[in-house]
Amino acid sequence: MAASSDGGPTSSTEEGRELIDLSERLESAMPTLMSFAGRCAMPDALRATAWKLFLRVVPPHKPDSWSKYVAAQRKEYEVMREAAMNQLDEALQQALPEADEEPPPECMLAALEDAADQIRGDLERCYPEGAGNYFLEAKRQKLMFDVLLVWSNQHPRPSYRQGMHELLAPLVWAMDKSFEATKAVALDERDPVSAVRVHPTYLEHDVYWMFDALADIMLPLYDVVPDGRQGENKNEVVEMCRRVQADWLRKVDPELHAQLAGFRGNDLVLPQIYMLSWLRLAFARQFVLTDVVKLWDAFFATCKVASDDSPIDYVLVAHDDDDNPRYPSMFDWLEAVATLLVVLEREKLLRATTGTACLRVLLRAVAPEPLFITRHARRLHADPATLQPLIASLRQHAHFAHILPLWVVSLLGSLGVLATAPRPSVPAAEPAFHSFSAAIFRSLLSMGYYAGATRPSSSVTADSPDATDR
Repeated sequence: MAASSDGGPTSSTEEGRELIDLSERLESAMPTLMSFAGRCAMPDALRATAWKLFLRVVPPHKPDSWSKYVAAQRKEYEVMREAAMNQLDEALQQALPEADEEPPPECMLAALEDAADQIRGDLERCYPEGAGNYFLEAKRQKLMFDVLLVWSNQHPRPSYRQGMHELLAPLVWAMDKSFEATKAVALDERDPVSAVRVHPTYLEHDVYWMFDALADIMLPLYDVVPDGRQGENKNEVVEMCRRVQADWLRKVDPELHAQLAGFRGNDLVLPQIYMLSWLRLAFARQFVLTDVVKLWDAFFATCKVASDDSPIDYVLVAHDDDDNPRYPSMFDWLEAVATLLVVLEREKLLRATTGTACLRVLLRAVAPEPLFITRHARRLHADPATLQPLIASLRQHAHFAHILPLWVVSLLGSLGVLATAPRPSVPAAEPAFHSFSAAIFRSLLSMGYYAGATRPSSSVTADSPDATDR
């Protein structure tokens, strides 16, 4: 693979072709990437570049400046990393002051040391679903430790908070996968895309700035800020949990809202018990990692959207009073997806007789397929009433499940005879039967009747009865 004589890219293979296509059509880069994101179809080759543009790590509509921005960021990171490491070394040699003494400046060093200890402990337990031991490899442990320590040093308030490593992990994964998908692609150094592609030497530098941009959005969910009311403090993440279970559910599913709100005393269904990690980690624990990055494609595509991005094929968005499209912010996405996950468990929740039983259901909430989630979340953001067909199908499925064996209900749904709840998807490695046999196979497999295969993970496909905009 080499650059052509006129400075344009050439390719001898199809690997990484998407990056070359993007390079040749820079004027439509943002609409193209947003379209991929909206369809959960982002190629690995483009994800790192897309996220840099979506998160405004570089200005998306000034490609001629990308090289300058990236070079400055990489240089600045090296300076910040050296400063953080020097301060950590100094902290290890400092003793904490006595409790009754005036705290000297060295206390800042002690705080950095505490952050370093917490980061190390969290990274040792970094097991995103579907990643195996990927994040336990020494080189990735060091990369993630350095990034989080530098960020903590640059942001003494709130500094590192437990769980932030799980926000970093998908960024590292996505960058690495993008590099693997494009390492055979050669672009001319003058090509703007060359500046925002993944370079192995600067992987850590670029991951830092992506994490910094993401943390800037997510920080209110980790920090307690003054509310301005008689010295009270505001906890944004708890307030978001309350909005989902109280406000959103009341609009979307009054019956389910009444059920969850009906428990009293020590049996309350407190939303932060099950939802806090959903929101703070942007659902990084609810989905396998390959699905997390697809979900984040959609989140990032609109979280900092500008009017001149002109996304194509990105429908079902809310509109303001002047009928201008209002794309979901990051918090809009989080609240919509959280609401949807609760609604998908409605039949189990409605059968529960105690608040504790409801919490057990919600702590084991099903992880649907990303395309199903993003499409229905966009519907919810645009108009809460659009979830009524989905709720009706869930209700119908529960009704027939009372009078028919569950495998029959699942089979009828697979054949399109009966509107059913979103069903588990079949693992790609399973036999490829013709359509009728495949429907039977899926039904038996989902019920555990097929002993020759592993039971599929709890996910749902995008072709549920309500997925009409396929």
